[in-house]
Amino acid sequence: MKQKKGKLSIVVYNNNYMEALYQTDYLAKKIMIATSLRCQDMNWTDKGCEIIMSSSELREMSGILRGSLQHLEHAVKKLTETSITVRNPNNPKNWIIFNYLPRGEYKNGTLSLLINSEMKPFIQNLQKNFTEYHIENIKPLKSGYSIRIFELLKMSAYKGKYLVKLDALKKMFGITEKYKDYNNLKARVLEPAKRELKEHCEIYFEYREIKTGNKVTEIEFKIFRQSREFSLSEAVIDATIKGIELKDIIQKTSAKDGAKTEQNYSELGKKLIKLGFMGDVERYINEEGREVIAEALKGLEGQFNVRSMGGLLRRRVGAIKERQTLLEQEKAENTQKAGKELHDRIDKYLAKTNSFSEDYNRFIEIHLLEEDINILQKYTGSEIEKLPQRILDDFLQWAT
Repeated sequence: MKQKKGKLSIVVYNNNYMEALYQTDYLAKKIMIATSLRCQDMNWTDKGCEIIMSSSELREMSGILRGSLQHLEHAVKKLTETSITVRNPNNPKNWIIFNYLPRGEYKNGTLSLLINSEMKPFIQNLQKNFTEYHIENIKPLKSGYSIRIFELLKMSAYKGKYLVKLDALKKMFGITEKYKDYNNLKARVLEPAKRELKEHCEIYFEYREIKTGNKVTEIEFKIFRQSREFSLSEAVIDATIKGIELKDIIQKTSAKDGAKTEQNYSELGKKLIKLGFMGDVERYINEEGREVIAEALKGLEGQFNVRSMGGLLRRRVGAIKERQTLLEQEKAENTQKAGKELHDRIDKYLAKTNSFSEDYNRFIEIHLLEEDINILQKYTGSEIEKLPQRILDDFLQWAT
């Protein structure tokens, strides 16, 4: 099934599946993604979702290298043996274990596959706790590890970081025994993924090694966004369409079964949906802050000629939060500077207490400035009224 012109190839997964435990290679992982994408809009039976696709279609959908097609039969066999361990989406305390493909066949250039019915809650009719990405992100990637790291970081991109214990990462990728030496894992998994994501994807990363003693035990990924042509195509509905009914947009952009209604969204959430914002809008609002998003929306009023209003909104939100961070840093630096200046002034005052006492009568009518009051209160940790009168009198005399 080729994608219709203008239709986006958006892969959607439940977040529990993103952190599932399974081992796979480049070719098998791309088959998993392509088949998951196909199954999003198909009917499922108690056995699962049956699909048939040609090897050329698979290559077009997922960017599989032409030379890899000769290994499809082996990859399908591997997937029938691939065991997935994942937290139950309805009860994260419990785990589910199943094979991705109960049955698979590759014959005369055609794949006939049955996707396990256990996968349905992780890829269809998702309404919360999910992550989505454009399939163009993973097409150029040549490592199964790079793809999995991309998915993990895409899940946490709104946070800007992803912290994971090294042992947990190994379990997720099924490489606990394969890469016992950290330097080997770094060279074969982390560094290639770092290069590939930076070159091809809409997010990339730097990472920090966290040690316990001399041993690396955790990895902190710092996630960055970068512009790609497909990253501007986040919305299923073109933002230039005006006057369309909100209920129609919700039906197309939310759960495929149309279960959500206008009552499920706040007024701010409805505005985002009308802009073509794709994803869990209410979670996005809560994470980024209502005031920040409201401010970002003000700058978008009247801009209906933009290809992706949803993408533009995300960038504006990021810029506003960055500006707020800079202002907070500047405020903290100014407070620190003021505290140091006050500290120096009080030190000088304490060194010359006698001279201030002698001049008391001459300065008795002088009042503290408001900025001095604020600084004193911050420095001493006490309200100005609770400070000893002698300290105040002597300080105001010296300060002026």
